[in-house]
Amino acid sequence: MGTPTPDRNVADVLQTIVFAASKHKDQRRKCKSGEPYIKHPVEVAHLVATLGDSSDNIELLQAAVLHDTVEDTDTTFEELEETFGSKVASMVRCVTDDKGLPKEVRKQLQIENAPKKSKEVKILKMADKIANLRDLLTKPNGEGIPTDWSVERVQQYCSWAKEVAKGLAGVAPKMDEELDTLVNGNFEYMDGKTYPCVPGYAKRMCMVIDEQTISSEDKNRLKNAVGLEHHLSNVAVAQQEANADGVRVSLIDVHEAN
Repeated sequence: MGTPTPDRNVADVLQTIVFAASKHKDQRRKCKSGEPYIKHPVEVAHLVATLGDSSDNIELLQAAVLHDTVEDTDTTFEELEETFGSKVASMVRCVTDDKGLPKEVRKQLQIENAPKKSKEVKILKMADKIANLRDLLTKPNGEGIPTDWSVERVQQYCSWAKEVAKGLAGVAPKMDEELDTLVNGNFEYMDGKTYPCVPGYAKRMCMVIDEQTISSEDKNRLKNAVGLEHHLSNVAVAQQEANADGVRVSLIDVHEAN
């Protein structure tokens, strides 16, 4: 059997998308926008190709498109192996939770097992986490947040995803950077207010100022600017040496209240 041609590779990925779309056809995301669920696995495949630098790994792209089919539909691993081959089926198996276990046990196992995964599976798992975090954190008015999720549940997911990602780090630097940026930022909830993704994170903001101190009024403005006015205990200013351009730069440290 010869090496697959580029056209054949494209056809294989498209066949996989058609298969997954059929399996997920009656599913929608549980957020306000109610997007068709198939958007998620296709986005995961796109992240694998781009941030994961794996656009030439057709089997990994197929596994990305199929990664939720066994867990969330009537698809079986045997069906995947027969249709897409043993390697694709094996990668999907590696990212499929055992629904027979309690949810908290499944989440803990993801943290414990992440470092043991192959490079390809780590890229796939990171892509899945990034896609979920983008939905939760980057859409205005919390449009990507499930309608029954509280602020605390979003924050718990971010904290958990960050723990899982520790065991996946190092195989795709662009993914590491993207996930870190997401969980160490803020998100807009359905109430229109902004909250920190991970409670306790010390947010640092660089500001160019001309004075040695910052007034109480400006501290309050800073709290409001980062959307943490109900969560902060103080704002501390640490003066730094002048930069190369001779401009004094202050680092404003914003710490959440205990």
